[in-house]
Amino acid sequence: MNGDTAVRTGLLIVGPIPPPYNGMTVFVETLLHSGLKVRFRLLHIDTIDHRRSPNMGRLNLSTLFLALRNIVRVCRTILGESPALVYLPISPTVLGLLRDSVFILESKILRRKVVIHLHGGRYIHTVYTQAPSIVRAIVRLACQSVERAIVLQDSFLDAFDGLIPSARFWATVTGFAHSAAWIITVWLAATISSGPSVPSVAW
Repeated sequence: MNGDTAVRTGLLIVGPIPPPYNGMTVFVETLLHSGLKVRFRLLHIDTIDHRRSPNMGRLNLSTLFLALRNIVRVCRTILGESPALVYLPISPTVLGLLRDSVFILESKILRRKVVIHLHGGRYIHTVYTQAPSIVRAIVRLACQSVERAIVLQDSFLDAFDGLIPSARFWATVTGFAHSAAWIITVWLAATISSGPSVPSVAW
């Protein structure tokens, strides 16, 4: 009983799944069906609006309502299910980055560790620099609360330059999703246990 409890630590994955099919949604779905479910008690909040609409990704009442609903869901899930860790793939849009920052801040307020994952290259720095000043201030505050940040390779370590200390980064090399899910399982387990830093791993 005690051993099972230790193994099945709660992990909240906050991210989109298909449809639509793209790199991020497919990867999140892969994580949900990977070895993570053996190591952790998986919880998931789907952040995407699956309705086919020309307004998807734009600021309107529908997307605002969805964002607010997901913010509430994250809070309720943390309070109700007590996950030890929150895993969050970062959105490539200004509005998504703002929403993700709120996810990070509420998780930190509720004393949960947060690991973010940047899918792609340095675009996030461009999105950040082009955002309104109030959004940049919220993002900076949220980044201070990030336990670890995962990027695809060493050349992307400067994507959060000035926002997240380099010591908090894990860099890997793009590869098969199932292989990535395996090494991320190791990394997340290390984060929960607050063990020693895990070096970069290539596959």
